[in-house]
Amino acid sequence: MAKDAQPMETAIIIKTDATLGTIDDNFAELKVAVAKKVMKYQGLIFADEDIKDAKSTKSELSSMINTIETSRKAIKKKWNDPYMDFEKRVKEVVALIEKPMIDIDVQIKDFEERRKIKKEAEVRLQKTKLLSAVSEEHQAFVLGCGIAWDERWLNATMTMNKVTEDIQGQIDHIISEVTSLQDICEGDEMLPDLLGVYMTTKDLASSLQKRKTIMAERETVRKMQEAAAARKQAAIEAEAERQRVLEEEARLRKEEEDRELVIKADDTPVIEDLKYSDDDEWEDEEDDEEAGNVQNVQAAPSSQMKQSTLFRVTFAVDGDMDTMQILVDFMNTKNIIFKRVSQQKIS
Repeated sequence: MAKDAQPMETAIIIKTDATLGTIDDNFAELKVAVAKKVMKYQGLIFADEDIKDAKSTKSELSSMINTIETSRKAIKKKWNDPYMDFEKRVKEVVALIEKPMIDIDVQIKDFEERRKIKKEAEVRLQKTKLLSAVSEEHQAFVLGCGIAWDERWLNATMTMNKVTEDIQGQIDHIISEVTSLQDICEGDEMLPDLLGVYMTTKDLASSLQKRKTIMAERETVRKMQEAAAARKQAAIEAEAERQRVLEEEARLRKEEEDRELVIKADDTPVIEDLKYSDDDEWEDEEDDEEAGNVQNVQAAPSSQMKQSTLFRVTFAVDGDMDTMQILVDFMNTKNIIFKRVSQQKIS
């Protein structure tokens, strides 16, 4: 108790005496009179053209109500005046008591504030001690998740033993769930992401749902990559096949060109050797020499041929049998010395 405060020696005694009054009235007679008066208004039905009369009738009834209500309100005020005066005087006395109460309340609040600050420090110290007992591996993770603060811990009725129990329960719960998560995702590169989810939500179910989502996304990416790789491989194989076809076509063309340059008796029909005869016709030459031997064909020498420098020019002539005969005749006519080097069918 404060130094200057003195205990009350006697209780406060309030002396009051309320005498219940009575209100004299003639409501018995008034009720009968009003009942008779309103009988003529019962069951009235007004047509549209009688609305003015309906409004007038309603006004008459309202006037009767107003008269009665005015009397009631006057009596009520007169009846309440003594109480209102009493209430005013009571509040003045209560105000005298409330003044020191306000001062005391300020002190109580100040004490409670200091008590809470002190207890909060004790709670935080206890939390640090409990965390220090956790393995280093789990300690950082528990700190990352955070211990949920409960304002009830600061209540005067909340013992430190109960506070310690609550904090330890949270620590054990976090370690249990993160251990389960690590066991489920052991060796999986997604584990850091899932631990991050748990730090945010502190809910194992949410982390496992995230794992399911990540696995589904991975499967989708894997299928897309496989499809892309398959398309790439197919393109490579198609290009390789195209190159093979081109090379094969080029090889066949080269072989065809080589066959056109080299006479092969076994696979290329050869026009039999021709010579110029006295009757101006191409005749088959029966010769046992090999196909590569050169057969000379020349015109009869002329005594008038002028001796001069000779040149050898090689031509390749395409034509049918008639054309070849005409060419030979022409060269014989001009005394041109010529020889057949080779011959082959070209179409």
